[in-house]
Amino acid sequence: MISFAVLLMILNFQSCSTIDPETNKTTCLKPKVGHCSCECPGVEYCRVTCKGLDTVPEELPPQTSYLEMTDGSIKEIPTDYLKNTNHLYEINLSNNSITNSFYIPKLVYNLDLSRNSLRSSTLFGMLRNLTSLTTLDLSRNPLNDTLIPGTFIDLENLDTLLIMDCGIKDLKVGTFHGLKKLRKVNIESNQISVLKRGILDGIGQRGKPSLKDISFHLNKISYIEDGIFEGQQIRGLYLHVNRLTSLPDLTGLCSHIRELRLSENYISDISALSKSGIKSIVKLKLDHNNISMIPSGTFDNIDILTVL
Repeated sequence: MISFAVLLMILNFQSCSTIDPETNKTTCLKPKVGHCSCECPGVEYCRVTCKGLDTVPEELPPQTSYLEMTDGSIKEIPTDYLKNTNHLYEINLSNNSITNSFYIPKLVYNLDLSRNSLRSSTLFGMLRNLTSLTTLDLSRNPLNDTLIPGTFIDLENLDTLLIMDCGIKDLKVGTFHGLKKLRKVNIESNQISVLKRGILDGIGQRGKPSLKDISFHLNKISYIEDGIFEGQQIRGLYLHVNRLTSLPDLTGLCSHIRELRLSENYISDISALSKSGIKSIVKLKLDHNNISMIPSGTFDNIDILTVL
């Protein structure tokens, strides 16, 4: 006997082997809601692209290497749905309503879960053993007030982490532990008010700092503890559109900065810049602050290409 739920799934997604000779695209699934297409040029590669789905297809082609199911209303991914996709390297599930934790294949190197309904508690443990992952986008998920320390513990090859507009109010020490090769992190458009010393611990390895760019743009940051950037070699720091009243301790930044953005704060004195150890800045942005005068000698030891 076939259950009603299984029968409904079979009716919703039917295999189709029609190939368009002009585009070489195979329509592999025919959902009642949304549409899917496949490009499968080889026995170990298949690009599956779906948009507007309200549930996941019953079964994916076994050789699926790239999976895109975006701009739909999918609420749940069955826990073991991707367990038999041995060739899957890229997953894009952005702009759905996914709420649950599910298995992610270990070979995946690009994972986009942005614009869903994932919580911090759901993510904790979901990203374990993903040692191949290099890019992770969690933006626009309601992650609650903070991320649970240890969430990224196994992502030793992660290069880029995006957690924009997630409602984060606090970053705890241990949040970034395990990110040995992280070069870029974007935490803009959150609700963070204080940056505590130690929150960047765990990024890079001892004697081998990895972080190059970090953005806290458009938060509510009014205070940054001294020493927060120690041990890093950051070349791009973005703190614009916050609530800073003074220049933060920049010790630990790379001596040659590509870009330092401090515009749209409430900073009145930038004399501490001369004691930061920075030797050159390609672009320095200080506009829309409360700076009425720049003391003589502030830039004497710093080679600045552009000040805005």
